[in-house]
Amino acid sequence: MRLVPLSKRVARELISELSERYGMKLDRKSQVFKVKVNDTTIYVINGVPAFFRRGGKGDVIPTLIALRKGFVRLPEVIVDSGAVKPLLRGADVMIPGIRGLDDFSKGNYVGVKDEGESGYIIVGKALMNANEIRAKKRGKAIENIHRAGDIIWRLCLEIIKKYGGKALT
Repeated sequence: MRLVPLSKRVARELISELSERYGMKLDRKSQVFKVKVNDTTIYVINGVPAFFRRGGKGDVIPTLIALRKGFVRLPEVIVDSGAVKPLLRGADVMIPGIRGLDDFSKGNYVGVKDEGESGYIIVGKALMNANEIRAKKRGKAIENIHRAGDIIWRLCLEIIKKYGGKALT
């Protein structure tokens, strides 16, 4: 695993995409690196493994590390404590397990939290908008994209352990 700096042009394009999609305010001088493992690319911004992309052309999705550090903000979904174990094994979020949620549209990425804890446990993609979820009593609401303990999570922790920001200056 090797940290590769992005060219200024590619970094500018990525920062522009992130600003547009997630409303982030990143400096044009932000340090942007990438780590590519198999078909997954993790983008490290200012020392934080902040985003990932699967395949070559998919969406750039925030990591749990970025959410937990407050690097990026997503709409929140709060789930019942009983839903946590299945979610951490890769299950999608079902409507009966949802205890609260912010407003969002279908296709938006959301951060999912356990009602009893403060940390995010998964990043998911909304399969319906928030109003539809509130109106329905059953069904799949959020697709589980990235969870604590998955390969993305482990790669992010490995990047932090290996580089810890010192190789990024």
